[in-house]
Amino acid sequence: MRLRNPRLAQIPQRIKGDVRYGDLIDIAISVGGATSSDVKTLSLSPTTYRNNSTVNSTSRIFPRPNGTWPSVVRSPKTTSPPESKREKTLRLSVAKKVPRFPNTKDSLDTLKAMSLGSLLIHYFNWVIRYVAPRPRTVEIETTASNDPRWPALQPQIAGFLDKVRRGDDLSSHLSRLPHTRGYTPSKPAIDRWADKDFLLNVMGYYHFHLGTDTEPRGFATRTDELLFAKVSRETFVVVGIFDHSVFDMARTPADSMNPERERLWQVFSARSARGLPPGSFYIPAAITTSGHNLHLVELAHEYARTVHTIDPRLDDKAYVFDLYDKAGVPRPKKPKLTWHQ
Repeated sequence: MRLRNPRLAQIPQRIKGDVRYGDLIDIAISVGGATSSDVKTLSLSPTTYRNNSTVNSTSRIFPRPNGTWPSVVRSPKTTSPPESKREKTLRLSVAKKVPRFPNTKDSLDTLKAMSLGSLLIHYFNWVIRYVAPRPRTVEIETTASNDPRWPALQPQIAGFLDKVRRGDDLSSHLSRLPHTRGYTPSKPAIDRWADKDFLLNVMGYYHFHLGTDTEPRGFATRTDELLFAKVSRETFVVVGIFDHSVFDMARTPADSMNPERERLWQVFSARSARGLPPGSFYIPAAITTSGHNLHLVELAHEYARTVHTIDPRLDDKAYVFDLYDKAGVPRPKKPKLTWHQ
């Protein structure tokens, strides 16, 4: 989330995905003068607003080396200030951005009725299904290059990886589903994974179609063979080639995984345990009962808490002027800051 002075000449485009697992994204307040060249950013880590003398319900607590657990001192309950016009505008704008199915007024009203923290969970779950365009270093695992299909697919793979290195927009090679299926209201008859990418949420792997032609709607032609990769801000690690049967889930404990899905789990398990001493205990993926990635759930609540903390102070002219001063930007006569995402 960002705060922006409406006098800025340039408003950034919607940020696509690329929320790295295990990464904490700072919330920033952008302030500026009349031109975009005046823009400077003051980063505010959400942890700045935590009271280090207390432990709240979301703080991580670990046992001491001797095996005993620290006592937990909880902060006294306080009444949250009412939602300001700024916060409400932010919340409703986020709700409108998430594509819904069914695309009805009821589904939109469901999102609009959510708190900012709950809404951001669904927003993040949708937006991470895209990959932000930026140049990346390509690494190719032997689990991919040793696949018998790799030589035959080499021309398509080479062309696609050139796009990765240049920093091209890769959205046309991704699934079509995020464009229309970002959120669906939770109901007993609806699969919890209907609006989620299971393999992305659990393993952190994106999958890309390798078509070299473009369909009428702007997507790369669909291919049965898919390239799976672990994507961060700096690197693009190719982990394997799989066909679409990799998405077929075993529905009952008696069902066995098909060969492609079993091979993907083997790749994921081997990468997750890489470098660990024998016999180590590790948790490769933390998923909530709703199917959301735990890191994104925590991140959404952290964003919401930071907005709630800062927003009441934005009517304090001295506080706002101090933000401009610290950012090295001339003070406007009548500053008016608004949240946007």
